[in-house]
Amino acid sequence: YAWTGTNFGASASSGTVTPTATTTYSVVGSNTAGAGNSASATVSVTPNCTLTASPSTIPGGSSSILTATCSPAATSYTWTNTGFAASAPGGTVSPTANTTYSVIGNNAAGAGNSATVTVSVTPNCTLTASPSTIPGGGSSTLTATCIPAATSYVWTNTGFGPAVTTGTVSPAVTTTYSVIGSNAVGAGNNASATVS
Repeated sequence: YAWTGTNFGASASSGTVTPTATTTYSVVGSNTAGAGNSASATVSVTPNCTLTASPSTIPGGSSSILTATCSPAATSYTWTNTGFAASAPGGTVSPTANTTYSVIGNNAAGAGNSATVTVSVTPNCTLTASPSTIPGGGSSTLTATCIPAATSYVWTNTGFGPAVTTGTVSPAVTTTYSVIGSNAVGAGNNASATVS
């Protein structure tokens, strides 16, 4: 056999190919009478894509960049949960909760695999004091507000427990309080408020 595009030996009647793009292969068989016809077959290759998120863990309200990388190159994309155009190989997302995104790359050979990535979101908290200025002996109410919701809290200077989202403080001097909200993904930012 005389193969084109395969590196198969002259005695090989079959073999495995692993093209990275649509490729046509051909073979000519010979016997004692001479060479026969040229036979060909085309292996079409759809995009094999991977999807990455940078960063893959963000605080609520922040952004992550999704990037689809396909081999062979895709000519269009089918996105889930992003709102990206079919021509976009990626873009920016700002989920407020853990979200899984997916993409399928397409080319002339058809649709490829579905590639997925999850962006995990830690609580982005703010801490307010109402009122923020009190007379000595007065009190102020601290309130932690987190997106996405926190499942536990670590407070500083308050004595509040891990399940408390709001509580009253009565400082005798100007005091700064802080809180960190956590969820299944991990700990979020350190939010603070000062009561004067």
